[in-house]
Amino acid sequence: MEVNSLVKELLVEYRQLTSSQKLFFELLAFVYIGSRNGKGIAIETQTIKKVVNGEIKHKYVYTVVVDEEDN
Repeated sequence: MEVNSLVKELLVEYRQLTSSQKLFFELLAFVYIGSRNGKGIAIETQTIKKVVNGEIKHKYVYTVVVDEEDN
């Protein structure tokens, strides 16, 4: 498969993601790139459940933790 067609296919899939999914995907890319540059990087996740108008809502919180020292 040609690189350009692969990129186009990935963009189509990316555009169909929800905003939360896009954020998580971007955080994963950040972690991957950072780890390739010798940084200790992790994503901490937290789910917050809240009742709004009798309905349970979920809020997902992602925190990026970076070790500033070179490994």
